[in-house]
Amino acid sequence: MANSITDSSVVMQMQQTTSVPILKMPSLQEAANMQNLQEKVYVNWSDHLSLKNNIFTGKYRKIALWQDTTSVKTNINIQPKVNTHISEKYDYSYFFVIAVLLLLFMAYIKTTFGKHFNLFIRALFFKVDANKLYQEQSAFVNSMLWILNLNYIVTAFFGLLFFFYSNNPIFFKENFSYVLGWSVAIPIILFFYRYLSVKISGWLFRMQQAFDEYNFYALLYFKYIGIFIFIILLVLLVIDQKWYPVLYIFSLIVILLTYFLLVFKGIKILLKKGVLFFYLMLYLCTIEWLPILLVYKYLKSL
Repeated sequence: MANSITDSSVVMQMQQTTSVPILKMPSLQEAANMQNLQEKVYVNWSDHLSLKNNIFTGKYRKIALWQDTTSVKTNINIQPKVNTHISEKYDYSYFFVIAVLLLLFMAYIKTTFGKHFNLFIRALFFKVDANKLYQEQSAFVNSMLWILNLNYIVTAFFGLLFFFYSNNPIFFKENFSYVLGWSVAIPIILFFYRYLSVKISGWLFRMQQAFDEYNFYALLYFKYIGIFIFIILLVLLVIDQKWYPVLYIFSLIVILLTYFLLVFKGIKILLKKGVLFFYLMLYLCTIEWLPILLVYKYLKSL
């Protein structure tokens, strides 16, 4: 009897030791309370994503909170790569059309005037051809010269429009009438200021023939500048915009050199024609240099 009681107690003890305890899942409230009791630790974003941190390895049971280690918040702004080619960044379709029309206009001048146009080109480099062009005062040659004057005004106008548009398209569109007015006014004012000032100076000094010859060469350089601006405009339409400042500076240097060459040649013509040195200095100070000083002072005040 005693043995049976002992055996039964052993069996009960074995059942108690070998039985698997039933796990009870905590409620949501209990789980929240248990989580609040855990210790909190701040980790960096990169450490939290790393598989070597303490949370993933199970060494610590802590609640991981992300910590921004930068003092300045950075806004991520993903932008597509901008192609600097003009066809991708700005709409230059109108200028391409204008360039084609100007090219057709230049082709018309070349085919219509033929050898006289070739003489006009050679006059830029050779003094003999320049004198020959001046002496050949026919209606046919004069019509070619005035058409080239018109070409200067038109190409300078579109060149200024292109300059304003390529530098600040927003300003160009918001102030289109303002930009358009100045683009028209600047070439016309420069041309007629040169023409009328020389004419009036010749009348005041009573040396109209000498100043007429000077005026011919002065306006001749305007015609060359018109062709030069046309070539620059064609180049601007086919190159990347990163080269625009270089080409603008190059164009400005060429125009300034042309102006100084004009003044130098004009001084030689006036001195050769017997103009007094006093009259020459009076003309240069009032007509040539004073407007430049006024423009410089105005630009410096901006």
